[in-house]
Amino acid sequence: MLPAGGRRSVVLERLLSMLLVLLLLGAHQVTAGEKQVPAKNAPGAHRFGKFCESWLGKLRKRERDNRKSAKVRKTASGVVISWIGYGDRALQCKARSSRAPGTQFIGKLKYNELGYERRGSSRRAALKAKPVVVTRTEVLEIFRHDGSRWIY
Repeated sequence: MLPAGGRRSVVLERLLSMLLVLLLLGAHQVTAGEKQVPAKNAPGAHRFGKFCESWLGKLRKRERDNRKSAKVRKTASGVVISWIGYGDRALQCKARSSRAPGTQFIGKLKYNELGYERRGSSRRAALKAKPVVVTRTEVLEIFRHDGSRWIY
Protein backbone atom coordinates (compact mmCIF):
# COMPACT_ATOMS: atom_id res chain seq x y z
CA MET A 1 0.00 0.00 0.00
CA LEU A 2 1.29 3.50 0.68
CA PRO A 3 4.53 4.10 2.60
CA ALA A 4 4.04 5.01 6.26
CA GLY A 5 7.53 6.22 7.29
CA GLY A 6 9.10 9.65 7.40
CA ARG A 7 9.88 11.84 4.38
CA ARG A 8 13.28 10.25 3.75
CA SER A 9 11.90 6.69 3.90
CA VAL A 10 9.02 7.65 1.55
CA VAL A 11 11.50 8.90 -1.06
CA LEU A 12 13.70 5.82 -0.63
CA GLU A 13 10.73 3.46 -0.90
CA ARG A 14 9.54 5.18 -4.09
CA LEU A 15 12.99 4.92 -5.64
CA LEU A 16 13.21 1.24 -4.74
CA SER A 17 9.70 0.65 -6.13
CA MET A 18 10.59 2.30 -9.43
CA LEU A 19 13.80 0.26 -9.64
CA LEU A 20 11.85 -2.93 -8.99
CA VAL A 21 9.34 -2.06 -11.73
CA LEU A 22 12.18 -1.44 -14.17
CA LEU A 23 13.80 -4.75 -13.26
CA LEU A 24 10.49 -6.62 -13.59
CA LEU A 25 9.90 -5.09 -16.98
CA GLY A 26 13.33 -6.07 -18.23
CA ALA A 27 14.42 -2.43 -18.46
CA HIS A 28 11.94 -1.93 -21.30
CA GLN A 29 12.74 1.25 -23.22
CA VAL A 30 10.28 3.28 -25.20
CA THR A 31 11.43 3.56 -28.80
CA ALA A 32 10.62 6.48 -31.03
CA GLY A 33 8.18 4.36 -33.04
CA GLU A 34 6.28 2.96 -30.05
CA LYS A 35 2.72 4.19 -29.93
CA GLN A 36 1.49 5.86 -26.75
CA VAL A 37 -2.01 4.56 -26.02
CA PRO A 38 -4.24 6.86 -23.96
CA ALA A 39 -5.85 5.04 -21.04
CA LYS A 40 -9.36 5.78 -22.31
CA ASN A 41 -8.72 4.18 -25.74
CA ALA A 42 -6.62 1.10 -25.00
CA PRO A 43 -8.35 -2.25 -24.47
CA GLY A 44 -7.78 -3.23 -20.83
CA ALA A 45 -6.14 0.10 -20.10
CA HIS A 46 -9.51 1.85 -20.06
CA ARG A 47 -9.67 0.90 -16.40
CA PHE A 48 -6.55 2.92 -15.59
CA GLY A 49 -8.57 6.15 -15.24
CA LYS A 50 -10.70 4.47 -12.57
CA PHE A 51 -7.56 3.06 -10.99
CA CYS A 52 -6.09 6.60 -10.80
CA GLU A 53 -9.28 7.85 -9.12
CA SER A 54 -9.05 5.00 -6.63
CA TRP A 55 -5.38 5.72 -5.92
CA LEU A 56 -6.12 9.42 -5.36
CA GLY A 57 -8.88 8.34 -2.95
CA LYS A 58 -6.26 6.39 -0.99
CA LEU A 59 -4.09 9.50 -0.92
CA ARG A 60 -7.00 11.59 0.40
CA LYS A 61 -7.49 9.03 3.19
CA ARG A 62 -3.79 9.10 3.92
CA GLU A 63 -3.86 12.91 4.09
CA ARG A 64 -6.72 12.77 6.64
CA ASP A 65 -4.67 10.32 8.71
CA ASN A 66 -1.58 12.52 8.36
CA ARG A 67 -3.56 15.54 9.56
CA LYS A 68 -4.75 13.63 12.63
CA SER A 69 -1.18 12.72 13.53
CA ALA A 70 0.44 15.99 12.44
CA LYS A 71 3.81 16.89 13.90
CA VAL A 72 3.70 19.67 16.48
CA ARG A 73 6.88 21.53 17.29
CA LYS A 74 7.65 24.58 19.36
CA THR A 75 9.68 27.37 17.83
CA ALA A 76 10.94 30.70 19.10
CA SER A 77 7.87 32.39 17.61
CA GLY A 78 5.28 29.86 18.80
CA VAL A 79 3.97 26.52 17.55
CA VAL A 80 4.15 24.91 14.09
CA ILE A 81 1.90 22.01 13.08
CA SER A 82 2.98 20.20 9.90
CA TRP A 83 1.76 17.28 7.80
CA ILE A 84 1.88 15.89 4.27
CA GLY A 85 -1.08 16.19 1.92
CA TYR A 86 -1.77 15.68 -1.77
CA GLY A 87 -3.15 17.65 -4.71
CA ASP A 88 -6.86 17.23 -5.37
CA ARG A 89 -6.38 15.95 -8.92
CA ALA A 90 -3.96 13.94 -11.02
CA LEU A 91 -1.48 15.93 -13.09
CA GLN A 92 -1.18 12.94 -15.42
CA CYS A 93 -3.04 9.65 -15.67
CA LYS A 94 -2.28 7.69 -18.80
CA ALA A 95 -1.46 4.20 -19.90
CA ARG A 96 0.34 2.79 -22.90
CA SER A 97 0.86 -0.65 -24.32
CA SER A 98 3.98 -2.53 -23.30
CA ARG A 99 6.20 -5.02 -25.08
CA ALA A 100 7.50 -6.47 -21.80
CA PRO A 101 6.59 -10.13 -21.25
CA GLY A 102 3.69 -10.61 -18.82
CA THR A 103 2.78 -6.92 -18.88
CA GLN A 104 0.12 -5.67 -21.28
CA PHE A 105 0.17 -2.01 -20.22
CA ILE A 106 2.22 0.50 -18.27
CA GLY A 107 0.35 3.26 -16.42
CA LYS A 108 1.76 6.54 -15.17
CA LEU A 109 0.10 8.61 -12.46
CA LYS A 110 1.56 12.00 -11.61
CA TYR A 111 0.31 14.12 -8.71
CA ASN A 112 1.49 16.75 -6.23
CA GLU A 113 2.61 15.91 -2.71
CA LEU A 114 2.15 18.98 -0.52
CA GLY A 115 3.80 19.91 2.76
CA TYR A 116 1.36 21.90 4.92
CA GLU A 117 1.95 24.02 8.02
CA ARG A 118 -0.21 25.90 10.48
CA ARG A 119 1.51 28.46 12.70
CA GLY A 120 0.41 30.27 15.82
CA SER A 121 1.59 31.71 19.10
CA SER A 122 0.14 28.64 20.87
CA ARG A 123 -1.10 25.19 19.88
CA ARG A 124 -4.68 26.44 20.00
CA ALA A 125 -3.84 29.43 17.76
CA ALA A 126 -1.97 27.18 15.31
CA LEU A 127 -4.96 24.81 15.07
CA LYS A 128 -7.18 27.79 14.15
CA ALA A 129 -4.71 29.17 11.58
CA LYS A 130 -5.24 28.63 7.87
CA PRO A 131 -2.99 25.85 6.45
CA VAL A 132 -0.19 27.08 4.19
CA VAL A 133 1.54 24.98 1.52
CA VAL A 134 5.29 25.15 2.26
CA THR A 135 6.55 22.43 -0.11
CA ARG A 136 5.28 20.99 -3.39
CA THR A 137 6.79 17.84 -4.88
CA GLU A 138 5.67 16.30 -8.15
CA VAL A 139 5.38 12.53 -7.71
CA LEU A 140 5.33 10.01 -10.56
CA GLU A 141 3.99 6.53 -9.78
CA ILE A 142 4.45 3.76 -12.35
CA PHE A 143 2.11 0.77 -12.49
CA ARG A 144 1.85 -2.32 -14.67
CA HIS A 145 -1.18 -4.23 -15.87
CA ASP A 146 -0.87 -8.03 -15.81
CA GLY A 147 -3.92 -8.63 -17.99
CA SER A 148 -6.46 -8.56 -15.19
CA ARG A 149 -5.48 -5.77 -12.79
CA TRP A 150 -3.16 -2.83 -12.18
CA ILE A 151 -0.19 -3.55 -9.91
CA TYR A 152 1.99 -1.06 -8.00
